[in-house]
Amino acid sequence: MGVVVISVLGDELVRTLTTPPFFAGARVIPLVAGSYALYGLHLVLMTGMGVTKKTLGLPLGVGVAAGVNFALNLALIPSYGMLGAAIATLLAYALMATASAWFSQRVYHIDYPWGMIFRIVVAVVLTVAADHLFQPPDPVLGLVVGGGLVLAFATTLRVSGAIDGSDIRALRDWTHELRLPKTSA
Repeated sequence: MGVVVISVLGDELVRTLTTPPFFAGARVIPLVAGSYALYGLHLVLMTGMGVTKKTLGLPLGVGVAAGVNFALNLALIPSYGMLGAAIATLLAYALMATASAWFSQRVYHIDYPWGMIFRIVVAVVLTVAADHLFQPPDPVLGLVVGGGLVLAFATTLRVSGAIDGSDIRALRDWTHELRLPKTSA
């Protein structure tokens, strides 16, 4: 959900909270957010290696991904600048998550809900693409459209079965825990 929120509302926030020299940086927000999501997926998918303490695949996967990132940066940055760097990072993190899944599943099989993960990824990509295609020039209108897209994304997750009532209750409980206690005056 965080990837969608920051990807969809990032441009408007950059334009509202910064000055024109920083506006161009907003275009890489979805790629950087996606990279962080893939890194988080890598951490989850390496569980099998950690459980069995058979971690040889970890430095291999991370090392290859780092090498790919380095090579892609050399190839892409001269022509595409920060966009090339963001693409290189996204692809390297995707490779790292894939390697973690492959090595981990070989030493300790875990039945991940791949169908649900696929539905979530498709919903993220479609939501971010819709935001990119229907970007209004006015930042305030962009926040409204972005907010609508975030709600549509959440609804899509619910309708597709990617999240259920227990997930919503857990999120509600977690947000209640984040609230500061009331103090007496």
